[in-house]
Amino acid sequence: MPFVEDGRQQIMVTGDYRPVMVMDGYHTVFRAVEYTKSGVLLSFEGTYNDRIMELSLQGKIVQNATPTPDSPIPITGVQPSKVTVNGTHYPLSLPALYKGDTVDLISGTGKQNTGVKWFNGTENWDMYWQGGGAVQQIQTFHIDILDNRVFEPTSERCSIVGRNNYIITSKEFFWMHDAAQYSRLLYIGIDISRLGMTVENSRAEVLAGFKGWLATNPFTVTYKLAIPATISLSPMNMPTIPVQTIISADGAEITATVRLADIT
Repeated sequence: MPFVEDGRQQIMVTGDYRPVMVMDGYHTVFRAVEYTKSGVLLSFEGTYNDRIMELSLQGKIVQNATPTPDSPIPITGVQPSKVTVNGTHYPLSLPALYKGDTVDLISGTGKQNTGVKWFNGTENWDMYWQGGGAVQQIQTFHIDILDNRVFEPTSERCSIVGRNNYIITSKEFFWMHDAAQYSRLLYIGIDISRLGMTVENSRAEVLAGFKGWLATNPFTVTYKLAIPATISLSPMNMPTIPVQTIISADGAEITATVRLADIT
């Protein structure tokens, strides 16, 4: 009796390990089924000579402590250099993936849900009007540059100062406005002694000092995008093998779907 798969008669050859549907009357006793797992090291039992159906990477924001200008803490995402399938390495060339970002390596498509901005003093900063316009010891600077942002505090990080919920005058901070009409605004409060300034200096001098200070103290912020951006990569093809397939991606969180031989 011939084997039939996808409506076509199959010819079995030595070494082949592709399951075909086997029927006992109207009862299926052997078939291929799709199975999905998530984690950092995935092991699938019952795989055969096939291919991985889906292999997606999930991003996250990593910042292990509250930063200060004296001790900046970089903000990092997920950026594995390779996927390993049964000992075979497949090189990756990916953007860093942050909170909510995801990409499916098989289809080559993904979504970027976290915005990232870098600042080095060349941007169009201004000074916030505090205390009747007088220079403050903790002076707030602001810039209108956060594109496509929506308020979500857990996605908002800065590499040189900790977050606060509003403008304050007693400590250094950063804040992204929580009102939709001001969603593009970023505020950062810095002690002007870091800039070599005092409250006796003019606003123009302090602003110039801040931009000069940023040139040697650049920083990064992250925030949630209101509308996710599309990530496009070259699709990848990675095989599964008999009878076990093991998948990892440099310790990154992954989700994979493969087909298994199922005996019922």
